[in-house]
Amino acid sequence: MSCWTVLGITPTKNIDKIKEAYSNLSNSKNCNNHNIDFKTLKSAYNKALSLAKVSISDLNLSLLGSSNYDILSAVINSSMDSKSIDTIEKFIIKVDEIYTNPLLRFKLEPWINLLTSAILETSSSIDSLNIELIKYLNSHKYLPNKVYQLLNSKFKWTSNKIKLKTKLSSELVDSLINCIENPLPLTYNYLDGINSEKLDEYLELREKAYLSLQNNNLDPEKKCLFAAYSIYTKDLDLVKIIGTYYLNRNDNLMALNYFREAININSNDLYSLSKFGHLLTINNQYSSAISYLERYIKLLRNSIDIEAIIDLAHAYHYSYELQKAKDLYDLLLILRPWDLSIRFELESIKNKISADDSSDNLTIPVYKKYINSYIDPFNYKLKEIYKNFSLRVNEESWKELLSLPIASNEALFYLFEQQTIKFITTNKNIPKNIYDFLNNYFRWTSRNNELLSIYPSLRIDVLFNKLYFNESLSYDSLKNIKSDNLEEYIELRSLAYDSVCSDSKNAEKYLNAALNLFNGDFELYKIYGQYCLNNNLYDEAIKYYKLALSFKEDDYYSICSLALLLTKVENYKEALIYLNKSVNTPAGSLLLDNEDFLTKYAISFYYTGNLINAKKYFKKLGKLNSNLKFVNIYLKNINDRLSGKKRSIIPISVIENPESYSLSLSSKTKDKLVNFITKFKHGFVS
Repeated sequence: MSCWTVLGITPTKNIDKIKEAYSNLSNSKNCNNHNIDFKTLKSAYNKALSLAKVSISDLNLSLLGSSNYDILSAVINSSMDSKSIDTIEKFIIKVDEIYTNPLLRFKLEPWINLLTSAILETSSSIDSLNIELIKYLNSHKYLPNKVYQLLNSKFKWTSNKIKLKTKLSSELVDSLINCIENPLPLTYNYLDGINSEKLDEYLELREKAYLSLQNNNLDPEKKCLFAAYSIYTKDLDLVKIIGTYYLNRNDNLMALNYFREAININSNDLYSLSKFGHLLTINNQYSSAISYLERYIKLLRNSIDIEAIIDLAHAYHYSYELQKAKDLYDLLLILRPWDLSIRFELESIKNKISADDSSDNLTIPVYKKYINSYIDPFNYKLKEIYKNFSLRVNEESWKELLSLPIASNEALFYLFEQQTIKFITTNKNIPKNIYDFLNNYFRWTSRNNELLSIYPSLRIDVLFNKLYFNESLSYDSLKNIKSDNLEEYIELRSLAYDSVCSDSKNAEKYLNAALNLFNGDFELYKIYGQYCLNNNLYDEAIKYYKLALSFKEDDYYSICSLALLLTKVENYKEALIYLNKSVNTPAGSLLLDNEDFLTKYAISFYYTGNLINAKKYFKKLGKLNSNLKFVNIYLKNINDRLSGKKRSIIPISVIENPESYSLSLSSKTKDKLVNFITKFKHGFVS
């Protein structure tokens, strides 16, 4: 009698309904009316609760590939079994009953039913049962991985590996975990006709043959292969292994026979179709090869097999289906631009093909669809980044490209690279930092000759110009520009920059046109500053460099330019502000080894009355260049003044003409001396 019959309800997952039935029957009067003792009722109640909970709370359904409905159906069916598995011995007997029956062993439902056994509700028995089950599976291991995953979801073997090794040998536990985590790619789908008494012997031989094949150990492989084949000949997996064995030995005729046999077992097996098509191609059976390769490619929906496409293109070529061959070789050249044999075949076909031949979308549609599923999201993302300037200049935006599926598909690497190079070299105004970022991924600078060779139609020269030369103008201030004005503004700014550098008469025209479009770019004001400096408009130049700093206060070029310009107009007090800022930049230490900068730094301190710092930097300047005569003139004047002597401030002209200043000073000293002697002679000196 099943638990549902005892409770008087139909099988259900509704726990409230189970509790209600139990409550109605639990008083002694109702039990007597139904001829049920309380112990039986309690057992039925616990069993029903177990069945209601097991599939959802205990089983990891995501690993099993089964729907909740399937699990529920199996659980309810198990509840109809009148046998009560309430001891470890009965549980292992049931395991053996399932394992030794090929009709049950490879299906999930009997194992799901097993996990609803009453013994599993007894917590004190779980550990002992677990150990016995692992021991059984150690010598009865040929189960589908979905069964291992089901059992693991219940007994938590993988997460309790260390604990299990305290009770069982490490070798035994590791073997079990390996079956769960690293299953061999062998199926159990074609074993219905095998003699059950020979099943495990067959599966052991098949496994040994497969492992020998993987290790290129041909003699044990052949022995196991044909011992297994003598037991059973209708297993697709074994027939494929035999075909691969002969293929590896270059025995193409025998390989053809076994792959043909495999296709007779399953006409849609992808591995067999691809190998059979390949073998037909290399044996010059092109028409037959086309049939199998086309079927293989049509069935291959979520991956790409370049070798099979090469075989099909070759078969098309020598079956004189030239346009189809050309279409496929065009595709292959994109996927393998380095392969010279593809280029050779393509040129050969182009020479044969007539001008009247035309392509009518002859490329295999499934491959177009497959490639488009990768390239369309990539192109969409590229356009999205380029259109939004704040994204265009941000490396994080471009990093998102590298997380797209095309970036991780090894077969599509060259397609990915070509599309990237084509886009960034065709579209203007992509910052250099983005080129550098992409270069770190693709390693372009270390592949110069390779890129020139494999991508003759791409603008590789533009790519390397961007990578090897520093960018003159940044894009840091352009995030707020109107998108409609962006490209025109950048073009005008570039023209203005080139015109100022070449001292062209058109410079002012381009500057003003750019300013009319956007007035928030510090780079443009720097160009204005340089333009004014070139034309000796120092006050105007100072104004524009200050404007540049109002947008980017740490711009090194503007700070240094202002420092030098302000000393030129003898505004030393303000010049010191920018000179000090210059020194405090990352390149400041280099400036203090620059003769021109040190001169301006020292005189700015001197003419603002900071004699201590003036002396410090004039001395440093003298060590840097001992031939600078004005240094000693300044130092003598500073030392005299610091010692309390009255000395006039030295005119700035001494820097340009120290000899003239020295002669003038000498003449004044001589005049004073003559005047003193004259006064002395006339008794005027006291």
